[in-house]
Amino acid sequence: MNSHELVLQASGFYFAYASWDKQSTIPLFQNLDLHLTPGECLGVMGASGTGKTTLCHIANGLLSRLGEHHQSGSLVVLGHDVAKLKPEILAGRIGATFQEIEHQLFNATVENEIAWTLEAIGTPREEIIDRIRWSLDVVGLDVDLDRAPYALSGGQQRRLALAVALAIKPELIILDEPIGGLDPAGKLEVATALDNLKQETGAAILLTESDAETVLTLADRLIVLSEGKAAMEGEPAVMFTQVPRMVDNEVQPPQMNRIVHNLKDYLPTPIADSNALIQSLQDLKIPTRGLEPETRDTETHYGDDPILEIDQVRYQYADGPLVLHDTSLVVPRGQFLALVGSNGSGKTTLVKHIIGLLRPSAGCIRINGDDIVDRRVPELARQVGFLFQQPERQIFAESVRSELEFGPRNLGLDRISQRVENALTQFDLQDVADSPPSVLSYAQQRRVTLASLAVMDQDLLVLDEPTVGLDRNGMKTTLEWCQSLQRQGKTTVLVTHDMEVAAMADRVVVLESGKVVGDGAPAAVFAADQIMQRSQLNAPLAAKIAQQLNLPHIATIDALCDVLIPVLKTAA
Repeated sequence: MNSHELVLQASGFYFAYASWDKQSTIPLFQNLDLHLTPGECLGVMGASGTGKTTLCHIANGLLSRLGEHHQSGSLVVLGHDVAKLKPEILAGRIGATFQEIEHQLFNATVENEIAWTLEAIGTPREEIIDRIRWSLDVVGLDVDLDRAPYALSGGQQRRLALAVALAIKPELIILDEPIGGLDPAGKLEVATALDNLKQETGAAILLTESDAETVLTLADRLIVLSEGKAAMEGEPAVMFTQVPRMVDNEVQPPQMNRIVHNLKDYLPTPIADSNALIQSLQDLKIPTRGLEPETRDTETHYGDDPILEIDQVRYQYADGPLVLHDTSLVVPRGQFLALVGSNGSGKTTLVKHIIGLLRPSAGCIRINGDDIVDRRVPELARQVGFLFQQPERQIFAESVRSELEFGPRNLGLDRISQRVENALTQFDLQDVADSPPSVLSYAQQRRVTLASLAVMDQDLLVLDEPTVGLDRNGMKTTLEWCQSLQRQGKTTVLVTHDMEVAAMADRVVVLESGKVVGDGAPAAVFAADQIMQRSQLNAPLAAKIAQQLNLPHIATIDALCDVLIPVLKTAA
């Protein structure tokens, strides 16, 4: 295809940031070649810090706003060299969403948020309301048009930002981690909507995404960034079969590919998809007698006294709906609990009560047996650590090291230097210890916020979507930290839409419309079809396979393979 027919083309593109202290440069792209054709979706994956977000900013015409930098080669977007491009030149031709969704939402109502962009590009007034309704329908966001964007849940805000991007019906859609924070139903709706839009309008999509299942569903072609260039490129379905190579590049392949890779020596034929995998295993007629359900070593080691009691809590936002409906929950000391549910089910609202940011309209919350209704947030911080969905809300110091020192110093803790050094090592932050957190990537900022909790030594940790946007290593580090906390007798409440992450917990609690509708061991909850369907959740593939094969309750890939491999070896 001729270059003038391409939506985006990079040729030998070099880009380097000036370091924060201006003493050196930090190469990001060293010899980047890529192209994007009309109607195509190009997926971009890679380890944190390989330039995915920067690529989105540059393609959106924001090169001049990225601070002091050096560049060479070329990157052309819709016929314009990005070196000379200003965002207003392509207004109406590019729609974009970025990781920090709340930075994109600034109007008073949902309706005004979408109308503002349409008015800015001169859309006829009579057409604007139709575009607003169409874009909200496309992304599956059913809320009052007069609702304030800040009052929406994190997942609903992400859908709204996507509706804003789609409403102008652009030629190029730039999406930086668009699925993060969406429930399984939302992920499917957004992927379907984008695919339909691409086919209807011929729009091209540049998609950076850490969720491999979404990339597999949506992307026509995939590149994996490493060392400043496209280290891998091809059709996603083919590339994801290269599990070891993907893992080496910090990409977590889809669940099906990981299971097939673990069982490859025992499967009779190549496997193309999850249905073929299940069929192949069913054909082997695996005996189930004597097989034990998945267990957790920690399940019998909880404290006798609960650390957290939520008793008949009700809450309603001002001029908003009732969010929590007599919600009750008891959490034993030392438990690792995953709180799941669809967007808007009340998860974030509930955990904000635990740290005192919100006060219940009725009911009470007790920590270590004490009602916290009159406790101030700083006082609760001695017992409860909290991680916000948006990491930039929690970082403010002049350096990463200072950020980590702030909490323990203000609480009068001992061994501050040792605590900080341990956390820097645990979360792989030694190289940026003296850098300002504000100049770090989203994933690095997330690691900083986790490290700032690790140094505090609180008994109860509440983490709201801690793995969103992380690469494979970042996710592994986060989950290993949660498990290490449990070995120390600490308690973790983790909010997530990722059922694979939830599967690593001891207990899963399902919240829907502000009520607990499911509660139990991960494998048991995932096997409860009625609960999963009612809450629009999607069980991990390992749990589905176990059900299809009539195996005992299983939640994780490792547990599934531990059961299947000995049986398959015997049958071989």
